[in-house]
Amino acid sequence: MKLFFMRGYRYPDSRGYFKRYEDLTKPREMCTLWMISNPGGKDAEDCFDETGTRFLMVNPQYDSAQFRKLSNFDQIYSGDKINIYHKND
Repeated sequence: MKLFFMRGYRYPDSRGYFKRYEDLTKPREMCTLWMISNPGGKDAEDCFDETGTRFLMVNPQYDSAQFRKLSNFDQIYSGDKINIYHKND
């Protein structure tokens, strides 16, 4: 899978592992964590607006329940390995 940098390296829009965010000596961007782990939260909403992100691809085994609970996300693809959601507001 290719990772596209639509707005430069500041907006990679990918999250591999939570440990990426745990190293206090290396501050990381937090938008990808907030947009996936708590997509309805204030921090996530600010990140969605700032980055212009409208589509998210996640592993359905770990990160689908939080999107199903929200009315402003539509599931547009479902598979064994990925689900794709569209932010519809």
